[in-house]
Amino acid sequence: MRNKSILHIPHRSSGGARGGQTPKRIFILFTVFVLALFSFMSCSEDRVTDSYQVHPSNWMDPYSQEWHGTAALGSKGQSCAECHNVSTSLGGVFPDVLPPDPQEYVSDVACSNCHSYPHVSNYTANHPVHILNFEWQNLASCQSCHGVDFAGGRSGSSCLTCHTEPGGPAACITCHGMPPIEPIGSIPPGAHGAHSRYACTECHSNVDDLSHIDALPADVAFNDAHISNANGFPNSYTPDPSELGNGTCATYCHSDLHQGAPLVAVEWATGQTITQCRGCHQVPPTAPFHPTENRCHFCHPHVDPNSNYNDANEIRFLDPSLHVNGVVNATFP
Repeated sequence: MRNKSILHIPHRSSGGARGGQTPKRIFILFTVFVLALFSFMSCSEDRVTDSYQVHPSNWMDPYSQEWHGTAALGSKGQSCAECHNVSTSLGGVFPDVLPPDPQEYVSDVACSNCHSYPHVSNYTANHPVHILNFEWQNLASCQSCHGVDFAGGRSGSSCLTCHTEPGGPAACITCHGMPPIEPIGSIPPGAHGAHSRYACTECHSNVDDLSHIDALPADVAFNDAHISNANGFPNSYTPDPSELGNGTCATYCHSDLHQGAPLVAVEWATGQTITQCRGCHQVPPTAPFHPTENRCHFCHPHVDPNSNYNDANEIRFLDPSLHVNGVVNATFP
């Protein structure tokens, strides 16, 4: 009798079981890879952002206890040198501070970007040259350490030992004289000497303190004038395109008394001084604005009655301050 075929049902092999676990293993490996990649990117990412505050909020306020100058003075620049180039424009540093290699600076902000501190060991002898190189614009920064009155302040070193004039280093003669009679930086003083009896504010605004210092040439503005715009004169200033301070002024001081130009044009660059009456107006000034009497002292008591009225150069003043002062000083007989 023929044997019947037996149907064999194959058993699932162990290899089949591993095959079912393959997708799960792929998922695990992918997850590990993503986590490793994220971890690497996080560690290598530049974390220097604006949300991090390196210094206290009042670090730049000289009146705050957190002012950076206190830290600089306390450590003699050592704490600054860890991140900043403390070298000054004179090529020196604190005597006992050796800055790191320039390539290793954490910050590209140098102390000399704003002021001349830290000082070199021989700074006292050379500081006039250094301040002049900055056209005096960094003079106000001295007050941060030496005090508003330059008497020593936080530094304990007084500037008044050498600067004995009223105001100390802030005195006008420290930079340019009063009025300027020496070159101001690279710019000649011009006709400043001819204006010696007038206040600086006749031509320059905001000259009460060191805040008026800015880049040359100096700004000309008649905001605080009392004579330049007398009698409603429409004063104006035309700057010099070459920026050498040779601009043109149109003021009451230089007019024909009729809101017109003077008879002789003045030149600032040459320091020209008008020495005769006919430089500005006729003698006597034209009618009907003025009487035809040419003997000035009859109405103007500040004019010398012994003047030679046949020659405008021989008309003298008993009190020159009463002439071109914005007021008509006259008494009528």
